Amino acid sequence: MKTRLVFLGIICFVLVSFLVPVINAEGSERQLSVDNESHSYSGTSGECSWIFDGTVLTVSGNGRMADYSLNSSVSSAPWANRVKQLVIHEGVTGIGSYAFYSCPIYSVTLPESMVSIGAYAFAGTQLSTVTIPASVSYVGDSAFSGCEWLTRIQVADENQHFTVEDNVLYRDNNSVLVCYPPKRTGTSFTVPETVHTIGGGAFSCCYSLSTIQLPQGVASIGDHAFELCSNLKEMVLPEGLIQLGNGVFYRCRLLSTVAFPETVVSIGVRTFYECSSLHTLVFPDELTSIDAYAFYGCSGLYKVYYEGSQEAFSLISGVNGSNTDLKEATWLYNACMKNTIDHTHFKNEAYCCSHCGKALYVIGDLNEDGKASSDDAIYLLYHTLLGGERYPKNQPIDFNGDTDVNSDDAIYLLYHTLLGAERYPLY
Repeated sequence: MKTRLVFLGIICFVLVSFLVPVINAEGSERQLSVDNESHSYSGTSGECSWIFDGTVLTVSGNGRMADYSLNSSVSSAPWANRVKQLVIHEGVTGIGSYAFYSCPIYSVTLPESMVSIGAYAFAGTQLSTVTIPASVSYVGDSAFSGCEWLTRIQVADENQHFTVEDNVLYRDNNSVLVCYPPKRTGTSFTVPETVHTIGGGAFSCCYSLSTIQLPQGVASIGDHAFELCSNLKEMVLPEGLIQLGNGVFYRCRLLSTVAFPETVVSIGVRTFYECSSLHTLVFPDELTSIDAYAFYGCSGLYKVYYEGSQEAFSLISGVNGSNTDLKEATWLYNACMKNTIDHTHFKNEAYCCSHCGKALYVIGDLNEDGKASSDDAIYLLYHTLLGGERYPKNQPIDFNGDTDVNSDDAIYLLYHTLLGAERYPLY
């Protein structure tokens, strides 16, 4: 009798252990039944129903599946990452986020009723080909990221939202690059001029790519866009780039040099995480924040060219803490964005950098204390009376615009500092 009770207790424990993740899954599975004869499980997911026999998952219904999330790197879906074969019947309109994350699925046929594919829905699977039906109008970020065996993507001719050019998936009239198949042949790729956005996970696990050229029109790069591109060596971020997502270059371990355009003001979480070959960075003076672990594990980093001053550097948040490799690198201040030099040594006749054209002065700041004040008016008076050798100029000083430099300009500068720039503007 005791043996039978112990056996029943074990059976109950196993069933409860299976039910817990099902009850906790997003879009809560309201029902789950077990067929002891076929050893299959079944339940509901959003507006759909499913049957899973331990290998094959069959989804049917009229509507969309539920969304799921990650739980210790495994999907919170009741089948977790155990699906090897997937059958989706006609009538199913949407696949939930993380639904088949890291499942060893080799192929899938999406029904004509399909409208949406959620974020990370097939990420990390073993799909080799994907065909997007005509009815699909939405594909979430990283839906196919990390599909290392993905070789070919096709889109139905009648689809109004997505296109494939040269085996690369785009949407919105080729303005958004959605997915570059990791098994596509070639070691370099030039993103078309039509592209304004690189989608999340678009180039994830593209191990063969060593060079990716971005057009000047790219304004946004999504999360994990180039993660695990293990042979990517250099990246020039385009002028006008505004959004640089989290984990963009995560573990790109051969990436050595990155130059940031002046439009980038912040760097996201884990953007360059464990880019151990990264040795040189070029930062604009507009940079204000660097998020946690952005440069964690960048053990090769030794030189940072920064366009701003040492004082401005002290105001950038996030350099300390988890970004110790960045803090311990050698920082060169007042650097030129067009050439990795200290551009204050390359002034031209207009007192600008001869490489990038940046003005190397604060207008009216003749004594170089960082601001224009009455002290500068006195300095200019000394310059006009005692000569430029003792009191050299660092900028054009004909402030009143009469084409002559004399004490009148010193008086004009004094009026500017005392009475305001509106009445006395400086060129």
